[in-house]
Amino acid sequence: MIVIQKQKKPNFNKMTRQELRSYILIHRGDDDAIEVLINRRNSHRNNFSNLL
Repeated sequence: MIVIQKQKKPNFNKMTRQELRSYILIHRGDDDAIEVLINRRNSHRNNFSNLL
């Protein structure tokens, strides 16, 4: 029997935007990381729209 161990994913919330982008370029299939990046972008946009 072959046992495949899953690697523990990094904590995306502790990564800087640049670190997260670099991670995604290496792990393009990691939907969780992509979702975090998209959510950050949307929340950042919402913060500035409140200033208008």
